[in-house]
Amino acid sequence: MEFKLCENGNTQTITRHCCSYICAFLNSDGGTLYFGVKESTLSGKKSVVIGMQNFRNEKKRDLLRGQIVSSLLQMRPAVNCVSPRIDIEFIPVSFTDRFVLRIRVEPNRMVHGRPLYATSNNSYVRNDHGIVNMTPQMILNWARERHSKDSKRLNSGGRYRIYFVIFSFILGRFAPTLYSNRHILFKKLRKWSLVFVLYLIQYVTSMKKRAKLLLSSSSSRRIF
Repeated sequence: MEFKLCENGNTQTITRHCCSYICAFLNSDGGTLYFGVKESTLSGKKSVVIGMQNFRNEKKRDLLRGQIVSSLLQMRPAVNCVSPRIDIEFIPVSFTDRFVLRIRVEPNRMVHGRPLYATSNNSYVRNDHGIVNMTPQMILNWARERHSKDSKRLNSGGRYRIYFVIFSFILGRFAPTLYSNRHILFKKLRKWSLVFVLYLIQYVTSMKKRAKLLLSSSSSRRIF
């Protein structure tokens, strides 16, 4: 979790921080950002919920939410808040007229081909100390790491994924024809199943005859 105070509720500052932090969360493994919370200090003080002013009016909250969404659409590639999912929620602070803004970014679940997200100027990534503006070398290392993970996933499960794609294509291509001719197919299936049952009965009968012959031959050898 990451925390920003922004006690005065400046919408431009909040939108700018949202872009950089959400970009970092998308390039990492997701995360949650809180506005209106004072971050814990190195001396051991815990985080304190203070809240932001100027958001008692619902229209102002909706306006800020719209500004954040429109700024995300300007990222490269554009972020639609659906996949990966991004929740923007205002939480009222008890016994005050202030609000805490919570932005939760789910981990990107793309199996392979995961993009590197960037704001209008920079790309960000998250580490143990917060978010970092990525240097060219960091971008190169990020791409290599993602490529190695994608290669391992493809080597382990790529064959079954290809089978699934082929099966989906065949099903989508021939499903309408099969459904329109379902009565003919059911008749043929009944005929084939009857033939199979008759063949199975014949096979079992022949195996019984062979077993009797083997038993009789073995008993005659014992007599002589």
